Amino acid sequence: MSAINDNPTPGAPGSVTEPEQQSLLTDEGQIRKDAGMHLADIGTDEWWRDCCDRGIVALAAQTYRTGATFQAFDLIDIGVPEPDSPNRWGPRLLAAARAGIVEPVGYGPSKRPTVAKSAARIWRGTALAVRVMDGGAAA
Repeated sequence: MSAINDNPTPGAPGSVTEPEQQSLLTDEGQIRKDAGMHLADIGTDEWWRDCCDRGIVALAAQTYRTGATFQAFDLIDIGVPEPDSPNRWGPRLLAAARAGIVEPVGYGPSKRPTVAKSAARIWRGTALAVRVMDGGAAA
């Protein structure tokens, strides 16, 4: 008899239901994602971080007013310089999302010409971004 039970009885000690398993996988994935984002953000040049954060607020406010969406590559079009690593974009956009400046709305093909249309996160601005741009609440 095998020590591994491929079909444990639901509710038996050591068994995990499908929703619980999905939750465990999601929690582990989130932990790994957060750790990776933290590592990507460590050592980010403060000047670039400030430029990026200001660009995110400006683009978020603009897109909120127009109803448009954006992705990280659009920040370059408004003057945010390329970071030393493309891994720097994610932590800044995640920080903006946590601050309520942007919200994720899905994924789409990247506009960046060098990545062959790989998936990119699509964002939209919030009313808070407009208030911050207008000199209201601080992000």
